[in-house]
Amino acid sequence: MKQKLYYIKNETAEKAIYKNFENQRFSVIEKDSEPPMVLSFFDDKNVTDEYEYVYIPREMSKKEVEGRFEVEKQCPMCGTVTSIYLTDEDMDKYSWYSNSRFNRRGSGLPAPHIQNLFPDRTEEERELMMSGYCYWCQELIFGEDEFLLMTEAEFSMEPDHLIAYNRADHDGYQWWNKWFPQKGTDGNQYMVQEMNKFSAYILEEQLGKGISDIPKLGAYYGAEPSEDKEYHLYCEGTYCNFHVKLINRKRSYNVYIYVYETEE
Repeated sequence: MKQKLYYIKNETAEKAIYKNFENQRFSVIEKDSEPPMVLSFFDDKNVTDEYEYVYIPREMSKKEVEGRFEVEKQCPMCGTVTSIYLTDEDMDKYSWYSNSRFNRRGSGLPAPHIQNLFPDRTEEERELMMSGYCYWCQELIFGEDEFLLMTEAEFSMEPDHLIAYNRADHDGYQWWNKWFPQKGTDGNQYMVQEMNKFSAYILEEQLGKGISDIPKLGAYYGAEPSEDKEYHLYCEGTYCNFHVKLINRKRSYNVYIYVYETEE
């Protein structure tokens, strides 16, 4: 599988400049009768076949960002600073989103959904605004995973919205888990399938080596352990939302998956 390179494309009369989000290092020679040739700026090496090139349509060239606000996000994984440019209207939305997340933290109240505020942005751009992960690290972390884990909840976790929870413990060989219905799924098979798929994703893929993976998983996503040695991760699914509690206390290594209704 080829490594993905996210890029912007600055058109000129003779060539296009492909810029990844670390530095500007690729040029593209385009001719009408031939496919584009991608060259490295440093040594003119032909790297056309080395990458899968993914165009980010809303990232803009310097000429196009005049009069817009530049928002810089530092990636919590690699430290790369990535800029995104917002209009006055978008900046107001982003400020409201950021302030809502900060002020509602720990209150149990949901912050506005970023996909509702910026429906025309790409998923990668929304993830950048939400978590700070640069485009390169998003690919490393999420890859082709169906579920994206976050360290802060973007949805309501009111008790009356709790559909069910799953309790899992490890016997030294495998995870044993059981669902405990609360509000229930009302027979929604799509919801049941997503719940089972998510629990398998956490217990089999993310925690496949057992309890030793608990702190590793928390640290991987930047989750800070609480005083009682718990990690909390969150995920928005298609049919339901998830809160994962990872308990890393001695003689009490458990995983809880709480499932909540999605907001209409």
